Amino acid sequence: SYFKDNKFKIIVTTYNPGLQFIKKCLNSISQQKYTNYEVCIIDDCSTRDVNRLKEYIIKYCKENNWKYIFNTENLGMINSFINGVEFLNCDNNDILISVDGDDELFNENVLTLLNNKYDYKTLLTFGNMISVEDNEYDFTEHKCNRDWDYISNNKLFRDENWHYSHLKTFRYKLFKEINKDDLKRDNKYVKSATDRALMYPMLEMAGNKFKCISCLLYTSDAADEED
Repeated sequence: SYFKDNKFKIIVTTYNPGLQFIKKCLNSISQQKYTNYEVCIIDDCSTRDVNRLKEYIIKYCKENNWKYIFNTENLGMINSFINGVEFLNCDNNDILISVDGDDELFNENVLTLLNNKYDYKTLLTFGNMISVEDNEYDFTEHKCNRDWDYISNNKLFRDENWHYSHLKTFRYKLFKEINKDDLKRDNKYVKSATDRALMYPMLEMAGNKFKCISCLLYTSDAADEED
């Protein structure tokens, strides 16, 4: 193997996350053992606990030298994510990571594992998460046992069930090739089915240069996840 030192850009988009959830989310990022990363937190005009939320985000960002944006209107996840990416001033090979503000990275080794998975060819990864709802844990161990070459060669991503969930990561050079007009309706970025809107075009452009990661990388509040 060879030494890899990938640069990660983590974009946390959040709307009314609840203080206890945003704290767990940001702690899960700051505790990563692999440290070559930058973070931008975008609050999408939250309406609950606004002052304490802002206070906490600003304090956390100052302590960790992270960036933040507070939207003055609710723009939706995609618009917020794009703004965060632009704010972090990415190079082509930087790896973008999408995290919801009420979710968290599974453990302190997530970035270490991703760094090992990303060779020079890899453009995108998705994988397994735990959904926590009513204290029940659920994830799909066999999700990655598919004929990905066949699916990719025949552009069948949109015909399959949805498999392309957290943790979602992709190189900036792939993300920037998305036609942003395809993400809009009536000249505004779509606010529903945002996972699909972002992942399908990138999967189709990536050819077979993507990886499904079978081990757990992400913990999600199931209530806000798409199936």
